[in-house]
Amino acid sequence: MNLLIRPESPQDFKAIRQVVYAAFEQAQHSDGDEHNLVERLRQDPAYLPSLALVALDGAQIVGHCMLTRLTIGDSPCKALALAPVAVLPSYQGKGIGSKLIQQAISQAALEGFDGIVVLGHAAYYPRFGFVPASRFGILCPFPVEDANFMALSLREDGLKNAAGTVHYAGAFFPDPPFPFEIHSTQNPISPEDFERVWGLMDASFPASERRDYAGQKALLNKDCYHLLLHRDSSGQIIAFMAIWRLDGYTFVEHLAVDGAQRGSGLGGKFLDAVAAGEGQPIVLEVEPPENGEMARRRIGFYQRHGFHLCTQPYLQPSLQPQFPFMPLMLMTYPDPLEEMDFGLLKAAVYRDVYGLEE
Repeated sequence: MNLLIRPESPQDFKAIRQVVYAAFEQAQHSDGDEHNLVERLRQDPAYLPSLALVALDGAQIVGHCMLTRLTIGDSPCKALALAPVAVLPSYQGKGIGSKLIQQAISQAALEGFDGIVVLGHAAYYPRFGFVPASRFGILCPFPVEDANFMALSLREDGLKNAAGTVHYAGAFFPDPPFPFEIHSTQNPISPEDFERVWGLMDASFPASERRDYAGQKALLNKDCYHLLLHRDSSGQIIAFMAIWRLDGYTFVEHLAVDGAQRGSGLGGKFLDAVAAGEGQPIVLEVEPPENGEMARRRIGFYQRHGFHLCTQPYLQPSLQPQFPFMPLMLMTYPDPLEEMDFGLLKAAVYRDVYGLEE
């Protein structure tokens, strides 16, 4: 293995997201949000590009770690948070995480920082010089075991006057997650809730853009088909999303919000929450902009939430036999689609969602 460690660049972001997601997918002490945390930190003033490192085996990114600014009480100490550290599962146990941490520590010292704080395994981080942060009078802002909250001084007496409570970057504490339920063959939707979803679907989409009642209900027997529901405080379903979780991508078939809630930002929050948690590319269909102002506004809505419009011609297969194929366009998240990949994606959607072979 020819390992190279260097600062991350924007061209790395997609691969980094995949590495971090895979590294924490089965981790015991994980909330499954680390890949989103990395992206939030990049938008935070605490982000330091020179201290966000990637490890490469040849051209493949196999590891990643970040150091970001934090403050400790009223201390003038220049301190950092080490989090997260991620290595692809197939590369774990090869010392890559250790090399990333060692390089990050060395670079932080060169840049004049005083110390680093980490919340992690008490049997792992002491090898790098970390000791319980309480020895410096440094306190965690939330309850943790003393042995797991550690600090490292980067120079003699670097943390001597650093006593106080740590204040992490705001990116570590995002707004409460947008709540939604997931129903599938593993967690069937109730008959009453399906009727409510059907009512929202019927009110939101013309017949040419949805299946009939029987066809829609038949989808509930497909393992890859999921209905995501958002309820108001009274328990009423006020928004739903219908998605297909497929091999290599997620297809969004419908997103609808109760008419009384439109314009409230609910649809955007729902979309952001689902996009953040999927961990694979997302595809959806929209009307072309020449169809009018509403079509252009819908495209703009998805673009504001990170989707990219594919300009290649696309026909949506009919969802009911009395309707012809309909000229639409594809949009993808989080990255634009390369022209050479459009045909492959189109064939996959035709096959997986519509049961057609080109």
